[in-house]
Amino acid sequence: MPSLTRVMRTAVTGAVLLAAGGAALAQTPPKMKQMSREDMMTLFQACKDDYRRYCKDVEPGDGRIARCMGEHRENLSEQCRVTVRDIMLK
Repeated sequence: MPSLTRVMRTAVTGAVLLAAGGAALAQTPPKMKQMSREDMMTLFQACKDDYRRYCKDVEPGDGRIARCMGEHRENLSEQCRVTVRDIMLK
């Protein structure tokens, strides 16, 4: 079983992929800017409830969590969406 840290890191990556738009989630992930540890922790804090609500039972790997977050992007909290946008615009 993967560690919670690994799962949450994957969830953060999924949240960042949301910024690329839904179509990108179904295909090969786009190149992402290198995120600082601080940005990753900020995203984790902003999106952890969304991850737990919608994707906690999704097995990490092969983009499954990113797809799950993308499938629920309309339902993600405002806090998560705004944080993703702000970090991607840095």
